[in-house]
Amino acid sequence: MSEPTHKNDDTKWKVFSMSGKTLGKDPKYRNSLTNWVISDDKSLQLLPIHYALPEDIRKTQKIDYFLIDYDEFRAAEQVESHFPGFTWKTCADFFGTFETFAKMLKMFGGGVQKKFYLRVISANVMGDEQPGDSRVFADEVAIMIPFLREQQGMPFENAADEQENIFKRLNPLEQFVSTITLNDLEKLLKEYDVDKSLLTLVDDPVHVIGWRSLEMTGTPFKILNAFSTPMLDKKQAILYMFQHLVCGVNWEGVSLSVRSHTIGVIGSCTLGPSGDYMAFHTVVNLIVLMNRDSSNFHNGKKTKVDILYHSQSANNLVGYDEYKELAAAFNLPVYVFVNMNLPALPVWMLRALLTLGWLHSIVQNDVKLHDFVAGIAEATITALMATIPRVDRKFIRDVQQEALSYMFEQLELKKEHGNVLDVHTQQQEEKSVEKPGKNGKHTGQNDK
Repeated sequence: MSEPTHKNDDTKWKVFSMSGKTLGKDPKYRNSLTNWVISDDKSLQLLPIHYALPEDIRKTQKIDYFLIDYDEFRAAEQVESHFPGFTWKTCADFFGTFETFAKMLKMFGGGVQKKFYLRVISANVMGDEQPGDSRVFADEVAIMIPFLREQQGMPFENAADEQENIFKRLNPLEQFVSTITLNDLEKLLKEYDVDKSLLTLVDDPVHVIGWRSLEMTGTPFKILNAFSTPMLDKKQAILYMFQHLVCGVNWEGVSLSVRSHTIGVIGSCTLGPSGDYMAFHTVVNLIVLMNRDSSNFHNGKKTKVDILYHSQSANNLVGYDEYKELAAAFNLPVYVFVNMNLPALPVWMLRALLTLGWLHSIVQNDVKLHDFVAGIAEATITALMATIPRVDRKFIRDVQQEALSYMFEQLELKKEHGNVLDVHTQQQEEKSVEKPGKNGKHTGQNDK
């Protein structure tokens, strides 16, 4: 019987366990994405490549983003004495990319070879609302496959071309940074006959740190791609734009053209595939362009007050009267819960209500703006889910659907959006948000 073409189909990748280990962030660099380490009670375990360079060099040197373990860190420290004529001025570039660092270790690392630690965006970090797929970044996978093929003695004839081809295949839309599921990763590694035992999966430490921050503040967090470009999860990017362009504005009397342009820019980002990321500078540039195009409007309308309570803990309580006053000030609907007398609202709930309220406020019953409403609501509330206690997430989804049903009723789109409104009709006896009255307002909303 002939030998199978693929020798490595049954190999298994390793998984880096956090059991007995600590993920720590340097308090001196609170906003840095590269000042963290994973350690146990004996030594460092994993850290970013940036720690292999002196601090003054890090500030000026362009460095890609990849993980090294303690053995590699120690070997990198010894390179200075093993590398003939080594100076940081002439040799810092060897630390700049995964490929150059791996080659440098192979030549001057005293027998230590670079291992590949592939960052995973876990579907279950802090407990997701619904089960999902853990994912890995397309750019890192494209770097990894040629490297591991060479390490197992099966190099590509042209590794650079293969890397580019793999990346384009996995990341077809230039405006997004793609991810793939672990299931798709396994299929890809089998296709290229990669020895999976050479690979170690690691829950992305920056994602873990950022998720913890999001839980408390409701503020989207950045992570880095393989080339050290800060980026946002697509749904968090939508939330970030929504918070900066829509929230904090009284949309009463604002022209349809301004509102349509704002909704269109934010809504267009909902069209990309699931699991995609956006470069943070792209998101910021969109916000800057929107503010520039509508400078007279935003300069006069946008409040500087912390209207989404980002400075407060998610579990802090805000008086219901304060919510009503805030809604009245910005002409937002007030959501009143049936059979629930709440003198105060937790901040996590208030953020969700205000987000939905501002979405309704900018739409203002204009049917021309309906195309992106459901997508924006889904993205923003999903991005806020980390701040919401797990037991309350289904309730907030019900609130989201009730709010959307109300918006679509006002747009007279009941027939076109029957699924949404059917849910509303079927759950009238146990709905979470009070049905609007004849005047088109919720109970508790002030008349003007």
